[in-house]
Amino acid sequence: MSEQEKPLTFKQFVDFYSNIIEPRFEKIEKKLDDHDQRFNTIDQRFDDLYKKFEDLHLEYKVITQQFKEIQAGLDVIRSPPEIIQDLKTKIADLYRRVEELEKQVLAH
Repeated sequence: MSEQEKPLTFKQFVDFYSNIIEPRFEKIEKKLDDHDQRFNTIDQRFDDLYKKFEDLHLEYKVITQQFKEIQAGLDVIRSPPEIIQDLKTKIADLYRRVEELEKQVLAH
């Protein structure tokens, strides 16, 4: 029987496993551990980015709400002529009342 045709002994199998297979598995496991650590780091970075985007989105909502409130205030400032005329009339009434009160005070 030639060397290649001889059946493997258990010791030969264990030696082959210990010297060839097991070190390769250990290398693979080490690489997998390294990848797991890298993926965890990447995952944490994505979580941080997501949190920042959530904060930005909330800030965007607050800013747009404040912008709407400012617009509403500007609409009042740029009120239609009827409101301005109404205010002028009220001011004129107030002046007339002040004049009447001055006359009453001076009369007494």
